[in-house]
Amino acid sequence: MKRKAVLLFMFAILVIILGGCAANSSEQNSTGTFDSGTLGALSIGDRVVDNNWVWLFRQGSNYTVDELGEELKPVVWIVVGKNHFEVENNQPHVTLIAEELIANYPFDDSQNRGWHRGCGHWGDSGLPDAVHGIRPFLNYTFLEAVSASSTFYNAIVVTTLQNDTKFYADYKWGDNWRPYTTTDHIFILSASELGEKPRVNDGYALPYFDLSHPDGPEDSDWLKERRITTLLGAYTDYYTRTPETGRIYNFLLGVYNMPYQEKRRWAGEMRGNYAPLESLGIRTALNIVAYLKVSEKANSQGIYEIITD
Repeated sequence: MKRKAVLLFMFAILVIILGGCAANSSEQNSTGTFDSGTLGALSIGDRVVDNNWVWLFRQGSNYTVDELGEELKPVVWIVVGKNHFEVENNQPHVTLIAEELIANYPFDDSQNRGWHRGCGHWGDSGLPDAVHGIRPFLNYTFLEAVSASSTFYNAIVVTTLQNDTKFYADYKWGDNWRPYTTTDHIFILSASELGEKPRVNDGYALPYFDLSHPDGPEDSDWLKERRITTLLGAYTDYYTRTPETGRIYNFLLGVYNMPYQEKRRWAGEMRGNYAPLESLGIRTALNIVAYLKVSEKANSQGIYEIITD
């Protein structure tokens, strides 16, 4: 009788524990994978969209209208990684990158830095006296558009990004880099995260761009294909967070964004010597909670749709 009571007590404790786990993560099963119908269950390379908010895509410099005009439409995202970054509260998350460029914009156009003017420094992009900067543009202007969908907006997790920089004075005394971190809701990827061989402290390759990952590109040509995209149908180079090592002004690496089918030698490759004062493409990225609900099947365009509350 006593043994039976002990067994019943242990069973009750087990039920309570399992019930608590289910309450905390009802979408995640015991293997750590996510149930069908959640963002975490999608495969690397799948596309997803939230049709409850839209972004005004513009091709002109400084996010202005040019001869191609503008187009108001939802942002389509590509799943490029899972649990890849350091995020707030260590939440299970999925990394999304915009399928298309969202704008052309200067990395930073501050004028009072002396030798550092126009340097590719993600942490103070848009500071101190800049009119334009990618980081505030994404974390204010773009994030405001996202907020039209409370489901999507509230699912974004703050990400700690690894960065590196090198100022003019260091060039005279050797290869001295200065690592630092930032916390962002919205960001752009580094060269390393886009599959380039790491040279500085700027993260590591996401599976979608990782030649050594089972879900990555089959070869270097396919990696280049995955990097190439457009803005309103126009091919344009886009910025990364990674500084170029060979220039005093710390110009930023960008991606040659030409159709590889045209056999352009540098299509999809990294390129240095871009002054951050110049308006180049923005391919935005973010991390979002993995338990966000999505449609069980892709729509007629092959895109999964986020289900709102």
